[in-house]
Amino acid sequence: MALELEASEIKNHHKRVAYIAVSIGEALELQSQELLELYCAASVHDIGAVKTVEKKCLLNVNVRLQNNHSCYKGYHLLKNVPHFENISKIILHHQDCWSERKETYSFDLLSDLIHVADLMVSTLTNTHILHQHSEIMDKLNDAFGTVLRPDLKDVINEIGTRQSFWLDLMSPYIDKLTLEKLDKDSFEVNFTFEALRSLIQVYSKIIDMKCNFTYRHSHLVTNSVVQLGMLAGLSSDKVRRLELSGLMHDLGKISIPESILRKSGPLTSDEFKIIQQHAYHTYHIIKNIPEFSDIARWAAFHHERLDGKGYPFRVGRADLDIGCRIVAVADIFSALIEDRPYRSGLDRGQIEATFIKIVKDNAVDAEIVHLLFENYDLFEYVKEFTEVLSNYES
Repeated sequence: MALELEASEIKNHHKRVAYIAVSIGEALELQSQELLELYCAASVHDIGAVKTVEKKCLLNVNVRLQNNHSCYKGYHLLKNVPHFENISKIILHHQDCWSERKETYSFDLLSDLIHVADLMVSTLTNTHILHQHSEIMDKLNDAFGTVLRPDLKDVINEIGTRQSFWLDLMSPYIDKLTLEKLDKDSFEVNFTFEALRSLIQVYSKIIDMKCNFTYRHSHLVTNSVVQLGMLAGLSSDKVRRLELSGLMHDLGKISIPESILRKSGPLTSDEFKIIQQHAYHTYHIIKNIPEFSDIARWAAFHHERLDGKGYPFRVGRADLDIGCRIVAVADIFSALIEDRPYRSGLDRGQIEATFIKIVKDNAVDAEIVHLLFENYDLFEYVKEFTEVLSNYES
């Protein structure tokens, strides 16, 4: 879902690739764990294509075949994430040309299934699916033995004879249809907190690829949130969940064009309206994760105000618990103290004056702001530490 927010031209690309790959895997009678890994890899196979121009290249079959740079980026994003080691290898090889393969490896079949599915989806046009499926199959058949693995030809041609397969491909129910092919018991994966944080940091890195500044900002917000949570006396479990919300609070910016994210001056009114959608997307991406309803609110409500005049949900004091209020203050503090493309970071006096005004305007929680300035030296250190760490990681 998150990977397709900006480029409308590739809407449902990953869902369709996953459906096709799993359908072929099912026909080949793959084991349930293999099917699950195939589904996961297909669902994020182009995770390395981050920028707008890279996403639009996904629509051009010839460009895809000549440039597998996004495969390498996807592999490096996921290779060190617990439970994703195998998936990263599948992604690395999913555009390998069959005739040029120098060696086999343990996941080559799953990569090859995604390759077939990827080419099928990239060949789709705007005409009715039943008017184009024969032409799609002709193009695929020409590629078997050169670009595509030849021993998949018969099973794919058999699947391609079913009108239901093609209709499923364009169906609004495609997620449900794909999941029905998987063993629900194989879905159970126990993530430790560290593993979960490692996975979430992948999306911070994706945003970094779109805009380096956003990555540094997310980490400063995260580190500030953790300190405010501890100063507020929250439990260690709640502080750790706040940490995740800080890392994810700008996740929806994956939907924003780089031309706006990287703009060196103040935004126009129209550009600001586009930016405002990021918190909306942040909420709807995160709330689908089991047991993340609180994290979704904390992350997404950082532009809401106590007086109900924030955006995008216009919720007020009654719906903004301490987690929401902490993230909001941390976000504003980070935005003020950081260097921006069009101005230097503000000093303590300027930041304090700004907070006095917005507290008076009933925008943010006065007690959280008091914790910030009562421990201001700590937060200046947090800012310096975050900058050093971000420069090292980049």
